[in-house]
This record gives sequence, C-alpha cells and structure tokens, in this order.
Amino acid sequence: MKAKLVLQLEHKLAQGLQKLVRVMAAYAGALLDARQKRLDYRPAPTAPVRSPTAACVSTCEFLDAQYQAGNWAFKLEGIHRSGQGDRFTAVTAGTEFTIVGVFGSQLDLGLVAEYFYDERDELATDTLFEHDYAVGLRLGFNDASDSQALLGVIRDARSDETVLSLEASRQLGGHFSLGLEARVFTGANVPGDDDVSNLFGAEDRAAFLDGEDYLQVELKWLF
Repeated sequence: MKAKLVLQLEHKLAQGLQKLVRVMAAYAGALLDARQKRLDYRPAPTAPVRSPTAACVSTCEFLDAQYQAGNWAFKLEGIHRSGQGDRFTAVTAGTEFTIVGVFGSQLDLGLVAEYFYDERDELATDTLFEHDYAVGLRLGFNDASDSQALLGVIRDARSDETVLSLEASRQLGGHFSLGLEARVFTGANVPGDDDVSNLFGAEDRAAFLDGEDYLQVELKWLF
C-alpha cells in the first residue's frame, strides 16, 4: 500500500511538473515576444542616419526543479532563449539513487543517470550536449575528511563520442583540501592532417578535443 501511494504521488508530481513547464514556457515566450516587438520598433527617420545596432539576447530560465523521495533524487532544469537566431529550448533531466551503507560499511553509493537535450540539434554549436546521456557512480565515504568521488561517462546518443570523467576530493586537516580531476575524450571521428573540414562539424563536434585528455591535481589552502 505504501509503495502504491508513493507511485501515485510521484505520478501526480510528474503531471504537475509537466503543466508547470508548459505554463511557464508559454509565459516566457509571451514576455519575449512583447520585448522583441518593442525592440524592433524604429521610427522612420527624416534623413539617412548611421547608427550602430546590436542584436538583443533574452534568456529566461523557466525551470529548476528538484524532488527527493526516500533514496531517490530527481532534477529537471530548462532554459528558453531568443535573440541572435531562432528561439530554442534546452532541458537536462536526471535522477540519482543512493545505496546507504554498502555491504554494511559506512560507504554510500549513488547511481546517477542524466539526459541532455537541445532543441537546436545540429545547430547547437555552443554546446557538446544536444542529444547525450550520462551515467555515473558517486561515492561518499562518510569520514572525517569528507572524502568523496564521482566517476561518470557522457556519450552522444547518435555517435561514438564519449567523455570519461573522474572527480575526487578530500580534506587534509583543518586548513587544506586535495582535489583530483581527470577527463578523457574519445570516439570522435578525427580528420587527417590534410582534411580539417569536419573538425568542427555537427556530427563530430568533439573532434577538436582529440588529444586534450588531462589530469589535474589541486591543493587548496583554506584560511
């Protein structure tokens, strides 16, 4: 009965979030249309006039929602933008399930899954994540040093482009912290030296990151 009640509540919450997204997206679109009409109005000059103009970019973040139910956590983020091109919407949705006390230890294990969507599709030249998904493992050691680590994989849903990611941190005493960050880029179709036409292509937008793998170790002094 409890499980059925939780499922019903989650279903109603999902319906409510969908309605909220539609209402706020419509409201944001109306505001942007009204603003654009005001910006587009130009009185007819009596004589030729030279004046610099700049395109207006309006960004409205219409959704940033989080919900937690037991060991489950859900998040939904979205932006709606117009100006310097067609209006578009981009959304990131994700969930995480935490296993507390793995095998009777003090270690917590989080299973993470996310999906990235950009309505511009291949025209989204300012992001690598237009149709991508991510899975990961989050480790919380629950010790006095606040040790934690996140291992993840981001993969393009339409190609073999893949990003491997590792982040870890630990406190060292009361005044220092140690951090580690690593990225590996793989799977992109890298052109030869005599053909760079696809280096920034829509299908292989991560090709320019070939050879940019890195490992970073950071020591911070806290005062």
